[in-house]
Amino acid sequence: MGNRVEQTMVEGAYLEGNKSLSNWDVFSHIPGKIDDGSNADVADNHYHLYTEDIQLMKSLGVNSYRFSISWSRVLPYGRFGEVNSIGIEFYNNLINDLLGQGKARRYDWDSVVYTVTPVSGNFIYPAGLENIIMWFKDRYNNTPMFITENGYSQGNGTLDDIVNDYDRIEYMQGYLSHVELAVRRGAAVRGYFVWSLLDNFEWLYGYAVRYGLHYVNFETLERTPKLSADWYKQFLAGNATDKLEKRGRSLPVLRQRFLGRGFLYS
Repeated sequence: MGNRVEQTMVEGAYLEGNKSLSNWDVFSHIPGKIDDGSNADVADNHYHLYTEDIQLMKSLGVNSYRFSISWSRVLPYGRFGEVNSIGIEFYNNLINDLLGQGKARRYDWDSVVYTVTPVSGNFIYPAGLENIIMWFKDRYNNTPMFITENGYSQGNGTLDDIVNDYDRIEYMQGYLSHVELAVRRGAAVRGYFVWSLLDNFEWLYGYAVRYGLHYVNFETLERTPKLSADWYKQFLAGNATDKLEKRGRSLPVLRQRFLGRGFLYS
Protein backbone atom coordinates (compact mmCIF):
# COMPACT_ATOMS: atom_id res chain seq x y z
CA MET A 1 0.00 0.00 0.00
CA GLY A 2 1.47 3.31 -0.96
CA ASN A 3 1.31 6.74 -2.56
CA ARG A 4 2.00 7.93 -6.04
CA VAL A 5 3.32 11.14 -7.58
CA GLU A 6 4.28 12.29 -11.08
CA GLN A 7 7.54 14.22 -11.15
CA THR A 8 6.39 17.01 -13.49
CA MET A 9 3.53 17.72 -11.11
CA VAL A 10 5.56 17.92 -7.89
CA GLU A 11 9.24 18.42 -8.63
CA GLY A 12 9.62 22.08 -9.58
CA ALA A 13 13.20 23.36 -10.07
CA TYR A 14 12.36 23.35 -13.75
CA LEU A 15 15.70 24.75 -14.96
CA GLU A 16 17.95 23.76 -12.05
CA GLY A 17 20.68 21.14 -12.10
CA ASN A 18 21.27 21.31 -15.88
CA LYS A 19 17.71 20.26 -16.62
CA SER A 20 16.37 21.14 -20.07
CA LEU A 21 12.84 22.14 -21.00
CA SER A 22 10.28 19.35 -21.14
CA ASN A 23 7.19 19.34 -23.33
CA TRP A 24 5.13 20.37 -20.28
CA ASP A 25 7.50 23.21 -19.43
CA VAL A 26 6.91 24.63 -22.90
CA PHE A 27 3.18 23.89 -23.01
CA SER A 28 2.39 25.31 -19.56
CA HIS A 29 4.07 28.63 -20.46
CA ILE A 30 1.81 29.18 -23.47
CA PRO A 31 -0.90 31.67 -22.42
CA GLY A 32 -4.35 30.14 -22.16
CA LYS A 33 -3.27 26.49 -22.09
CA ILE A 34 -3.61 25.93 -18.31
CA ASP A 35 -7.00 26.70 -16.76
CA ASP A 36 -5.69 28.88 -13.94
CA GLY A 37 -2.77 30.36 -15.90
CA SER A 38 -0.17 28.63 -13.72
CA ASN A 39 2.85 26.47 -14.52
CA ALA A 40 4.94 23.82 -12.77
CA ASP A 41 8.12 25.88 -12.39
CA VAL A 42 7.96 25.44 -8.59
CA ALA A 43 5.04 23.01 -8.09
CA ASP A 44 5.60 21.34 -4.67
CA ASN A 45 9.37 22.00 -4.81
CA HIS A 46 9.83 18.26 -4.27
CA TYR A 47 13.30 18.58 -5.84
CA HIS A 48 14.45 20.41 -2.71
CA LEU A 49 11.92 19.08 -0.17
CA TYR A 50 11.86 15.36 -1.03
CA THR A 51 13.34 14.37 2.35
CA GLU A 52 10.43 16.13 4.08
CA ASP A 53 7.98 14.37 1.77
CA ILE A 54 9.53 10.99 2.54
CA GLN A 55 8.91 11.70 6.21
CA LEU A 56 5.26 12.42 5.37
CA MET A 57 5.07 8.97 3.78
CA LYS A 58 6.73 7.44 6.82
CA SER A 59 4.16 9.10 9.08
CA LEU A 60 1.36 7.49 7.03
CA GLY A 61 2.82 4.01 7.42
CA VAL A 62 2.92 3.23 3.69
CA ASN A 63 5.44 0.68 2.45
CA SER A 64 5.74 1.70 -1.20
CA TYR A 65 6.02 4.82 -3.33
CA ARG A 66 5.44 5.09 -7.05
CA PHE A 67 7.11 7.97 -8.85
CA SER A 68 8.25 8.85 -12.34
CA ILE A 69 11.50 10.16 -13.80
CA SER A 70 11.73 13.56 -15.47
CA TRP A 71 13.71 12.58 -18.54
CA SER A 72 14.55 16.21 -19.30
CA ARG A 73 16.48 16.13 -16.01
CA VAL A 74 18.31 12.87 -16.79
CA LEU A 75 18.74 13.20 -20.57
CA PRO A 76 18.46 16.97 -21.20
CA TYR A 77 19.13 16.64 -24.94
CA GLY A 78 17.66 13.20 -25.53
CA ARG A 79 19.80 10.72 -27.42
CA PHE A 80 21.88 13.55 -28.88
CA GLY A 81 23.54 14.52 -25.60
CA GLU A 82 25.15 13.07 -22.52
CA VAL A 83 23.50 11.83 -19.35
CA ASN A 84 23.11 14.62 -16.79
CA SER A 85 25.09 13.54 -13.73
CA ILE A 86 23.30 16.08 -11.51
CA GLY A 87 19.93 14.59 -12.45
CA ILE A 88 21.22 11.07 -11.82
CA GLU A 89 22.52 12.18 -8.42
CA PHE A 90 19.11 13.59 -7.49
CA TYR A 91 17.27 10.37 -8.32
CA ASN A 92 19.96 8.25 -6.67
CA ASN A 93 19.57 10.29 -3.48
CA LEU A 94 15.78 10.01 -3.67
CA ILE A 95 15.93 6.24 -4.19
CA ASN A 96 18.52 5.73 -1.46
CA ASP A 97 16.43 7.70 1.02
CA LEU A 98 13.34 5.69 0.06
CA LEU A 99 15.20 2.41 0.50
CA GLY A 100 16.47 3.64 3.83
CA GLN A 101 12.83 3.97 4.91
CA GLY A 102 11.93 0.54 3.51
CA LYS A 103 9.91 1.92 0.58
CA ALA A 104 9.63 0.12 -2.74
CA ARG A 105 9.82 2.20 -5.88
CA ARG A 106 7.96 2.04 -9.18
CA TYR A 107 8.57 4.07 -12.30
CA ASP A 108 5.89 5.62 -14.46
CA TRP A 109 6.80 4.32 -17.88
CA ASP A 110 3.78 2.17 -18.67
CA SER A 111 0.18 2.90 -19.64
CA VAL A 112 -3.03 0.94 -20.04
CA VAL A 113 -4.15 0.11 -23.57
CA TYR A 114 -7.88 0.69 -23.89
CA THR A 115 -10.58 1.08 -26.50
CA VAL A 116 -11.74 4.65 -26.99
CA THR A 117 -15.49 5.04 -26.52
CA PRO A 118 -17.81 8.07 -26.48
CA VAL A 119 -18.72 7.30 -22.86
CA SER A 120 -17.07 9.28 -20.08
CA GLY A 121 -15.13 7.25 -17.52
CA ASN A 122 -15.20 9.90 -14.81
CA PHE A 123 -18.14 8.65 -12.76
CA ILE A 124 -17.49 7.50 -9.19
CA TYR A 125 -18.53 3.84 -9.18
CA PRO A 126 -16.51 1.78 -6.67
CA ALA A 127 -17.98 -1.56 -7.80
CA GLY A 128 -16.53 -0.87 -11.24
CA LEU A 129 -13.02 -1.33 -9.87
CA GLU A 130 -13.91 -4.75 -8.50
CA ASN A 131 -15.48 -5.65 -11.85
CA ILE A 132 -12.42 -4.69 -13.88
CA ILE A 133 -10.10 -6.51 -11.45
CA MET A 134 -12.16 -9.69 -11.84
CA TRP A 135 -12.19 -9.25 -15.63
CA PHE A 136 -8.38 -9.06 -15.68
CA LYS A 137 -8.23 -12.05 -13.33
CA ASP A 138 -10.25 -14.18 -15.73
CA ARG A 139 -8.82 -12.77 -18.95
CA TYR A 140 -5.13 -12.96 -18.00
CA ASN A 141 -5.03 -16.06 -15.81
CA ASN A 142 -4.90 -14.06 -12.57
CA THR A 143 -1.61 -12.35 -13.35
CA PRO A 144 -0.53 -10.31 -10.29
CA MET A 145 -1.78 -6.74 -10.60
CA PHE A 146 -1.32 -3.35 -8.95
CA ILE A 147 -3.82 -0.50 -8.62
CA THR A 148 -1.27 2.12 -9.64
CA GLU A 149 -3.42 5.24 -9.28
CA ASN A 150 -6.69 5.95 -7.48
CA GLY A 151 -7.66 9.36 -6.16
CA TYR A 152 -10.29 12.02 -5.59
CA SER A 153 -10.11 15.69 -6.58
CA GLN A 154 -11.18 18.78 -4.64
CA GLY A 155 -11.49 22.36 -5.75
CA ASN A 156 -9.87 25.22 -3.88
CA GLY A 157 -11.60 26.67 -0.84
CA THR A 158 -10.93 27.53 2.77
CA LEU A 159 -8.19 25.60 4.55
CA ASP A 160 -10.81 24.13 6.89
CA ASP A 161 -12.88 22.82 3.99
CA ILE A 162 -9.88 21.36 2.21
CA VAL A 163 -8.28 19.54 5.16
CA ASN A 164 -11.60 18.12 6.39
CA ASP A 165 -11.95 16.06 3.22
CA TYR A 166 -14.76 13.69 4.19
CA ASP A 167 -15.67 13.12 0.55
CA ARG A 168 -12.19 11.77 -0.17
CA ILE A 169 -12.45 9.40 2.79
CA GLU A 170 -15.81 8.16 1.53
CA TYR A 171 -14.28 7.69 -1.92
CA MET A 172 -11.32 5.73 -0.55
CA GLN A 173 -13.53 3.57 1.67
CA GLY A 174 -15.74 2.73 -1.27
CA TYR A 175 -12.97 1.76 -3.66
CA LEU A 176 -10.82 -0.04 -1.11
CA SER A 177 -13.81 -2.09 0.05
CA HIS A 178 -14.29 -3.35 -3.52
CA VAL A 179 -10.59 -4.08 -3.91
CA GLU A 180 -10.92 -6.15 -0.74
CA LEU A 181 -13.92 -8.00 -2.18
CA ALA A 182 -11.93 -8.79 -5.34
CA VAL A 183 -9.04 -10.11 -3.23
CA ARG A 184 -11.46 -12.29 -1.26
CA ARG A 185 -12.74 -13.63 -4.59
CA GLY A 186 -9.22 -14.75 -5.42
CA ALA A 187 -7.84 -11.86 -7.47
CA ALA A 188 -4.06 -11.51 -7.23
CA VAL A 189 -4.04 -7.81 -6.32
CA ARG A 190 -0.57 -7.08 -4.94
CA GLY A 191 -0.75 -3.37 -4.18
CA TYR A 192 -2.68 -0.11 -4.20
CA PHE A 193 -1.34 3.43 -4.69
CA VAL A 194 -3.28 6.52 -3.65
CA TRP A 195 -3.15 9.53 -5.94
CA SER A 196 -1.63 11.56 -4.50
CA LEU A 197 0.73 12.13 -1.59
CA LEU A 198 0.58 15.92 -2.13
CA ASP A 199 -1.58 18.53 -3.78
CA ASN A 200 0.34 19.40 -6.95
CA PHE A 201 0.34 20.88 -10.45
CA GLU A 202 -2.50 18.97 -12.12
CA TRP A 203 -1.73 19.17 -15.84
CA LEU A 204 -4.32 21.31 -17.66
CA TYR A 205 -5.97 22.32 -14.37
CA GLY A 206 -2.81 23.76 -12.84
CA TYR A 207 -3.36 24.35 -9.11
CA ALA A 208 -7.15 24.66 -9.41
CA VAL A 209 -7.80 21.11 -8.19
CA ARG A 210 -6.29 19.14 -5.31
CA TYR A 211 -5.78 15.37 -5.08
CA GLY A 212 -3.35 15.17 -2.16
CA LEU A 213 -3.60 13.49 1.20
CA HIS A 214 -1.57 16.51 2.28
CA TYR A 215 -2.58 20.12 1.66
CA VAL A 216 0.14 22.26 0.08
CA ASN A 217 0.18 26.03 0.49
CA PHE A 218 1.64 26.98 -2.88
CA GLU A 219 2.82 30.34 -1.54
CA THR A 220 4.87 28.94 1.36
CA LEU A 221 5.06 25.27 0.22
CA GLU A 222 4.08 24.20 3.73
CA ARG A 223 2.51 20.72 3.91
CA THR A 224 -0.51 20.01 6.17
CA PRO A 225 -2.04 16.52 6.60
CA LYS A 226 -5.69 16.30 5.62
CA LEU A 227 -8.21 14.16 7.48
CA SER A 228 -7.82 11.55 4.73
CA ALA A 229 -4.10 11.21 5.56
CA ASP A 230 -4.98 10.23 9.11
CA TRP A 231 -7.72 7.87 7.90
CA TYR A 232 -5.33 6.17 5.47
CA LYS A 233 -2.71 5.86 8.21
CA GLN A 234 -5.25 4.22 10.52
CA PHE A 235 -6.48 1.96 7.72
CA LEU A 236 -2.94 0.75 7.04
CA ALA A 237 -2.50 0.07 10.75
CA GLY A 238 -5.73 -1.97 10.77
CA ASN A 239 -7.81 0.38 12.94
CA ALA A 240 -9.68 2.71 10.62
CA THR A 241 -12.58 4.48 12.30
CA ASP A 242 -15.62 5.99 10.68
CA LYS A 243 -14.75 9.66 10.27
CA LEU A 244 -17.95 10.00 8.24
CA GLU A 245 -20.19 9.69 11.30
CA LYS A 246 -20.02 13.47 11.72
CA ARG A 247 -21.76 13.79 8.39
CA GLY A 248 -24.39 11.15 9.06
CA ARG A 249 -23.03 8.77 6.43
CA SER A 250 -23.83 5.07 6.66
CA LEU A 251 -21.07 3.75 4.41
CA PRO A 252 -19.48 0.58 5.88
CA VAL A 253 -16.02 1.06 7.30
CA LEU A 254 -13.15 -1.31 6.55
CA ARG A 255 -12.44 -2.79 9.96
CA GLN A 256 -10.49 -5.77 8.68
CA ARG A 257 -7.17 -5.92 6.90
CA PHE A 258 -6.81 -6.93 3.29
CA LEU A 259 -6.44 -10.67 2.89
CA GLY A 260 -4.38 -12.12 0.07
CA ARG A 261 -1.00 -13.66 -0.24
CA GLY A 262 1.69 -11.20 -1.22
CA PHE A 263 -0.56 -8.14 -0.99
CA LEU A 264 1.49 -5.04 -0.20
CA TYR A 265 0.41 -3.40 3.02
CA SER A 266 2.13 -2.24 6.17
